[in-house]
Amino acid sequence: METTSEDSDAPVTTIEYGVPYYYSEGNKWINTNTTIYINATDMSGVNYTHYEIWKDADDDGDFETQIEVYTVYDNTSIDEDQSSSNISIHTSISGPCHHKITAYSVDIFGNGEVVFRDDLFLQWNYSFQINIDHNPRGILPFGSSPAIANILPATENMEIVCGSDETYN
Repeated sequence: METTSEDSDAPVTTIEYGVPYYYSEGNKWINTNTTIYINATDMSGVNYTHYEIWKDADDDGDFETQIEVYTVYDNTSIDEDQSSSNISIHTSISGPCHHKITAYSVDIFGNGEVVFRDDLFLQWNYSFQINIDHNPRGILPFGSSPAIANILPATENMEIVCGSDETYN
């Protein structure tokens, strides 16, 4: 890769979410199975990305507990993008509560960016289970009807909940 010493631009760091992911009334909701992607790009190459995940364990608006902190250098084992000079990190959050993620990156010339912060106001924490075949011979399929309830107390809207326990769910 050819680099020039004329690069004075800081890297760009983004925080994105896989599925399940829910956005409502300005709040981001994820669950423990949601992959969090922290990506850093720069035309001359990213030297490292630093990220921190904090939680508000007592729900007072103050993120007082650091649950994860890493500085990931390019092409180290935590960097998922080994084929380029960019950095890609995959992580997740394991406990339900308010969270915030901060991240920033520095390129190979020392250009750094302002800390990027992303708030996850609540964690959507409904565990998913593996598919169980209660009908191994295929003679009695069954399922469930949808129900309407306010299961997310942070919203004023009712949610539609439906499940299924059918073969090949």
